[in-house]
Amino acid sequence: RRYVTPATSEPNARDHSPAFAVWAGPWWPTEMSASSYHASTGLGPGRWGLLVDPGSWGNLVGGDFLRQVAAHAIREGQPVAQNKRDQPLTVGGVGAGTQQCLWNGQLPTALRRADGTYSLGTFTAPVIENSSCPALLGQQSLEQHRAILDCHNKVLYLCAPGEVEIRVPEGSEKLPLIQAPSGHLILPISDYRTAQASL
Repeated sequence: RRYVTPATSEPNARDHSPAFAVWAGPWWPTEMSASSYHASTGLGPGRWGLLVDPGSWGNLVGGDFLRQVAAHAIREGQPVAQNKRDQPLTVGGVGAGTQQCLWNGQLPTALRRADGTYSLGTFTAPVIENSSCPALLGQQSLEQHRAILDCHNKVLYLCAPGEVEIRVPEGSEKLPLIQAPSGHLILPISDYRTAQASL
């Protein structure tokens, strides 16, 4: 199977939420600088990956990161591409203020499965120029590939078509999420009266 992530489309008016304009950015411990934060998301010299980020509305990549991975891919004989976007994409929550993406970058991917076999594909994302932002695998691509993220075992499942059955130990809790207008998944916490009445 080949996995291809499309470039993020232009958000519409309902995708802009003032609540997330302030709070939707990444965070890190205060002893880290922004540059060390981006460096600490890497896999080490000569190795690159996609940062699985359901908090990102769509795929995104910094121009500096893209060029590093592209140079490695070209040395390995793999194709890379960069295409002018039909319309600029304005993004916020990455760095300071908002930035415009004028290009989509495309990188080859070699995804190692849990059984040791590989799947070849591509990752496409709007490019933030003059940014070391890692390649973010965002919510739209995760939804398209019917992704299930197992945080405990550190496994990402990309599910084939058909019904998915998840079996969990007795006593587990299943908490439905709500998709905000921004595209983020929200775990509601404030239905206090309804909760008190149900006890």
